[in-house]
Formats: sequence, structure tokens, C-alpha cells
Amino acid sequence: MSTRSRLLLLATAAALFAPGPRPAVAAPKPPLCTAGRFAVQGSPLLGPGGEVVVLENRTLAVGTLCAARKAKLRATRKGTRGKVVFRKRGCTGVQGKVRLSALITVSCSMMDGTLKAPKTPPVDFHAATSACGDGVVDAGNGEACDGAAGCAAQESCTPGCTCARTLARPSKSGTIAITDDDALVVMVNPDDDSISIFRTADDTRLSKVTTGDEPSAVVLSADGKTAWVANRAAATVVKVSGIDTASPTVSDPIDVGSEPTGLALTPTGAHLFVAEFAEGRVSRIDTAAMTVTGTIDSPQNPRGIGVTNDGDADDADEHVVVPEFFGEPNANGEGKDTGRTGRVRIYKVSDLSPEPPITFDPIDSGVAKGGNPANGTVMTSPNQLWGVAFRDDRIYLPSVSASPEGPPRFDNNVFAVVWVGDLSGRQPVTTGAGTTNLTRAVLDSFTAPPARFVLGDIVDLDFVPGTNVSYVVSRAADAVQRVVWNEAGVTLGSTATRQIDVIGNATIGQCQAPTGIAVNTSASRAYLNCWVSRRLGVIDLTAQALAKTVVASDAPTTSPEQSVQRGKRFYNTGRGRWSNAGANGTVGGEGWSSCASCHPDGLTDDITWIFAAGPRQTVSQDGSFSHGADPQKQRVFNHTGIFDEHHDFEGNTRGVSGGLGAITSAAMAADTTVPRTTKGVAWITIDTKMVSQVSARAEVVAPTSHPRSSTATSSSPMNSSTAPSRGRGAPLRGCACAPGRPGAGLVIVTRNLPPFESIRGFSYRPPLGQQRRT
Repeated sequence: MSTRSRLLLLATAAALFAPGPRPAVAAPKPPLCTAGRFAVQGSPLLGPGGEVVVLENRTLAVGTLCAARKAKLRATRKGTRGKVVFRKRGCTGVQGKVRLSALITVSCSMMDGTLKAPKTPPVDFHAATSACGDGVVDAGNGEACDGAAGCAAQESCTPGCTCARTLARPSKSGTIAITDDDALVVMVNPDDDSISIFRTADDTRLSKVTTGDEPSAVVLSADGKTAWVANRAAATVVKVSGIDTASPTVSDPIDVGSEPTGLALTPTGAHLFVAEFAEGRVSRIDTAAMTVTGTIDSPQNPRGIGVTNDGDADDADEHVVVPEFFGEPNANGEGKDTGRTGRVRIYKVSDLSPEPPITFDPIDSGVAKGGNPANGTVMTSPNQLWGVAFRDDRIYLPSVSASPEGPPRFDNNVFAVVWVGDLSGRQPVTTGAGTTNLTRAVLDSFTAPPARFVLGDIVDLDFVPGTNVSYVVSRAADAVQRVVWNEAGVTLGSTATRQIDVIGNATIGQCQAPTGIAVNTSASRAYLNCWVSRRLGVIDLTAQALAKTVVASDAPTTSPEQSVQRGKRFYNTGRGRWSNAGANGTVGGEGWSSCASCHPDGLTDDITWIFAAGPRQTVSQDGSFSHGADPQKQRVFNHTGIFDEHHDFEGNTRGVSGGLGAITSAAMAADTTVPRTTKGVAWITIDTKMVSQVSARAEVVAPTSHPRSSTATSSSPMNSSTAPSRGRGAPLRGCACAPGRPGAGLVIVTRNLPPFESIRGFSYRPPLGQQRRT
């Protein structure tokens, strides 16, 4: 046999005797499933109560409808097969027997089965291991809720599947707030260091409680029983519990940065954010531990603040919205109408990290320069962003926007602009229902007569919940403007009235210098903090009119205190003789501006204004009086290279605001330019048009040793207990811009005023411990 033959034979034999493929080894059976809770996807089995199939100790149950019965369980290679028969009437609402068969797979985490009940078609179902977040409420798994299911009204489900009472709307800072159930209204009383709590059922004051030095802002927790108050001068925050009782309790103060002016809560109330105006900071407070747990140091002079609310109990996905009060100088230059840019900073609640901000560029005011359309229109820049309100995914910021280029003119200086931003796109909204100059809107919408108000110093706004209807507060005009934000553009007023004049009268009381507003959910009432008159204002929104006012804190009773109150009124109003009257006639000023328009809180608007004599930066008036122990000193007001007498202060009221001024008995603005000898304009009188209703012959009142009671001031200096690390330390709210002499304060007299150099013979009373200067 040849070698080749041998090789072929061997190859053939190898092929014949080679082992074939090994037979497949069967996969081991998965272990028998004996326990598990399976949430049914889709409709519950047999109706509500059948959301979960429970396997436990070799028994099966269908939620709360079919009690546990011993099941036949068998391990197979596909999984655990189970069968159970629930006896007659063993399942709620079913007369006969109910049969369930199922296959449990994927490591005992998935169940697919069929349920058969009498007189109904078999139901195939799919279920998965029950867990918080699957949308099925499983009480046996410790869940009180899951997603949108399980919680009562005004409650939301937390990420841990527990129900928590949450705020009904986004939280925003303000001087007044209303509970989610509309039962209580709370307002701050900075003049006597307290808050007042009112029952809305009968508009009576339930209680008044001291909180600390100069409370500036209040927010309310979702429980309707707890208030949080920022005390500006004390640099503290306090918790007030039991506001629904006649005797609320105040916690120990929490120290925060200098001059806290704004507060906002997360939806669950777990965290409180504090805007610290002079500190230039935002602090976060853990409301359970009552401690500061974090700070945000980037904002410059934050005054108002807000926190978003997406309707659930997960605070981590919310944002803190922080408008910077002053506009930022930009490349257009100082003293320019376009010289400021507004900035709203946004931060994550979860870790306080910054998100992209929203910035606002100057806009065209639409108002003619110098009153002459041939000159073009005035541009205006964002400034004094007082706060933030929310509607859907937009923010609304009331402001006193500035146009400093000059020449100064009552309708060219400041404008009531509401700046609107898109939170999702982090962009300003400039069309339709976007940023709006309400000054221009009033001029376009209303002609006088009847009387109109141009809404000087808008400091707050609030929306009717769930609508596009807002109410904007004008402090200088003592007015509230209804504004409807339609996508095609805004509309003002209602069928009932064009504007809501809240000055009031002797019968219902006066609402002077309102600083805040809160609208109830039914859109039937709005409530005002009537700061100067120390009252709660109640607006009937059906009639669109002030219905009543209620005492919040006691009016001043001593002569010095009353004088301070009058000074505060004059400083913050643009009505009566204090701004241009237009065609308002005997009603007086249209509310264009006030002393506080450029001196918010008696401080500065941070603007350089251009006058004929040159640029003038707004002076912060916190240095008008010395602070501390006697002897007191007062700065000489308005004695400069171009002003040398008391009368020159009239230039502010007449030339800048377009009003009549104080040193005149003239009935018309034109008469104030006539020589004093012919029109009696050298007499200081308080004419009947002055809405403060003070006496026509006020006496000179001796100030006490502290500027808080000085006749030149309108309220106490706000010197915080902690020195500011950035900002202005001890601001003074007061009519310090009014005429005065060293040590004297605002002197309202009934005698002729000669030039300053010849007034030295006039007798006046200096502060205690200070000798008269000559």
C-alpha cells in the first residue's frame, strides 16, 4: 500500500470516529420567587384599590381588593409561574370567584399575567417592582403619594413619596403677603418695628407683634400659620408662629447681612432666601434648623428676590431670581440716558450655582424730548428694580428707570417701566406682552380730564393667580393700575374705572404711599400696605375701588412725630403741588415723581444727572445728620456755588418735577415765576390740594436729640447692627431735601423768606446740646 493510500485511509478513519457536537446543556431554572410587590401599569385591576399585586409567603393578593390567598408557585426555566383562585366574594365588589395567573421574570422584578373575573373579559396586565417614582401609590411600600397621585389639595408629593403642603404660587418679597387660603393678610410696620395680621373675612386686625428694628419684608409659609420677617435695621430674620391666633410668637432672631430687604421661600418652605441690600449678598436659611446654610456673594445691592415654583414638592429643581437694584454702568457712558444695563441673576436652589442671567438694555421711552416731538424721544435705562413677580415662565420687574441726560423736565427724568424676562430662554421680552413703559401707556390710554396718574415710583406688582391680569402699585401717585398682559400688547384699566385712586378720604381713611400689594386667588380683593398712613388698604376688585382702610399701627400723637410723618408724606408723594398737574385741575399733580424717585429710602439712585450747571450725582442723604450721641450736627442743605438761599430748593419741585412747590400760595404753576412781591409766592403754605391734609399753619417744632424725630426727617435712619461689607451703612429716609439750617431741620413757617444771608435773625431751636450757629 502506497504512502498516499495509507494517508487517505487514516483520514477517513479519523473522520468516522471523530466525536460529534456536544448536546446543549439546559439553562438552570431561576430561583423560585416567593415575595415581591408589583405595581400594575395602566388601569388598576378590578378598579381603584387594585394598583398593586402582592406576593408574600407564597400567597398572592390584589391590592386592598382581594385578600391574600395561598398560591400555587412553580419554578420554570422562564421564571416563576403562579396561580391563585380568590373564593366567592373574596374580592371587594365581585360576587364570584376571581382567578389570577402570572409569570414572574427578570430576577423577580417583572410580572405579566391575566386576571379573570365573572361576567367580564379576561384582563392581561403588566406590573413591575413597586418603587417610589413609578406613579403608583403603594401604601404598603411606605408611600403616601407618588407623582400627582395621593396628596390632598394644596399638597404636593415629595421625591420621597410623602405629602407636603407647598406654596400655591412662586414666592416673592414684599411689604405685604396673603396666605394661600386667602384667610390672612400680613404687613410690615417699619415705623413701630412690628407686623400686623388681619382676618380677611371681616377685615379686622387679629394681632400686632413686634419683630425687630424696621421690618422691611414678609413672606408666609404654606401652612398659613407661619410668617418670616426681615428686620432691615436690625440685620435679622425672625420666624413668627401662630399668626392665625391672637397671640403669635416670635423666634429668636437669625443674624444675616446688613440691611435685609427681601425674602422668598422655596415651595416646601424648607429654605428661605434673604436679599441683603447693603451687604450685597443673598443668604440661605434652613427653616427647620433656623441657621444660615449658604450665601451667594455675587449680586450687587439685591433688594427684591423670588423663588420659582413648578407645582411639585421637589425644591431642588427651582431657581432663585435676584434682580440687582441699580442698573450697571455700561459703555455708553455716565450721565447718558442709555448708560445703564439691568441685570437679573439666577441661581439653582439645589447648590446655589449660578445660571445665565437676564440682562436688560435701555429702551425708547416714547416720550418726546423737552415736550417737543421734533426733538425725538427720550431713551431710558433700567434702574431701581424693586422686586420680581412671576407669571408662567416670565418675570416682571417694577422699576424707576432713569433718563439723566437732561435738561431736567418732569416728563423726561424717570419712567415707570415694567421689565419682562423669559426664564426659559434667559432673554428679555421686548414685544407684545413684554417690557412696557407704563408712563407712555398711561399717556396713550388716558387723557385728562378726568384726573389721571402717570404712576411715578412703581414699587410692587402682583398677578391674579393663573391669569394675565396684574395690579401695579405707584407710591408717588397713591394709585394702583390694572394691567392686562395680552400677547398683542398691554391694556390698562377696566370697564369699571381707568385707574384705582387709593388716596381715600376722611370716611374710609387714606392710603398714602403704598409700598406693596397682595391679590387674593378669587380676584375679589387686593390688599395694600399703606406705609405713610400706617393702614391696610382694601381694594374691591369688582368695583375697582378702594373700599376701606384699617389701622395697622397707631398714628403718631406727639407734635414732633406728626411733623416727621408730614415730612415723610411730602418726600414720597408726586400728587398735590409736588409734580406737574397737567389737566388734573384741583386734583393736582399727576404723580410723575417724588423726592424718593431719585433718593430711594433717602439714599441715592446711583445716577449722575446732567443739569445746566453740569453733572450732579445724586447725594445719598444718610449723611444729612450725625449719628450717635449728642451733640447732633446737620448738614447745610443746598448751599453751593450756584444756590445760596432756601428758595432754591423750589427748583427741584418746580423745574424737575413740574410741581407748584412749597414756597408759594399760587394756584397755577405759571404764577410761581412771578416776582414774590406781586403774587405772594414768598409764603410757605400747605394748600388744600396737598393730599397729606396737614394744617395750613404748621408751627416750627423742636427736634429731639436724635434725627429719628427731627422735623427734617421722614422716618428713622436705617443703621444696621452690623456694619455693611459693601454698600451704604446707615441710610436715612427723610425729607432732607427740604430747606433747612444747621441743626434746625425742615422749618415750615408762615412768614416771608428773605435771602439766606438775611435770615439769621430768625429764631429757631437747635438740637439739644448744640449751640446755635451764626
